[in-house]
Amino acid sequence: MNTDLQELCSLLYGINYQVFLKLYEAHHAQSAEPAGIMSAAFDTKVVVGGIAAVSQDEVLNEISTCLAYKGDESSGPIPKKLASAQFQILKSKVLDETRTLCKEANLIFIFWLKEGHPAYPVWWDFAFLFQGETHSHILIGSSSD
Repeated sequence: MNTDLQELCSLLYGINYQVFLKLYEAHHAQSAEPAGIMSAAFDTKVVVGGIAAVSQDEVLNEISTCLAYKGDESSGPIPKKLASAQFQILKSKVLDETRTLCKEANLIFIFWLKEGHPAYPVWWDFAFLFQGETHSHILIGSSSD
């Protein structure tokens, strides 16, 4: 999935606008709490500002909305690239891969990081934890100038 995410980042690079998308993995004890899973997934110390359970539909809607962000005259993705077939294909692949993460997860959480975000969110950002028994995934995306 990270290969598709990197391709999307490159495609969406635009006017005073760049995108960060990454899938992290964590192996953990069966009884691990979300904060512990996040600590295991990230290379740096993070402080979670808030966390809430979400549905698959909420996850897919949030990601789709963020990726389709158009910006304005001074910042945002290049409209021609956003309207391209390549963007639609990559976006569909990422959403399909995210559906798989949702189906494999026992619990799905949306969260935000108070400290330790791996990027610099300006225009939009999302962060989801797909919690499994002993193996979980975290999908983070953001855009900045």
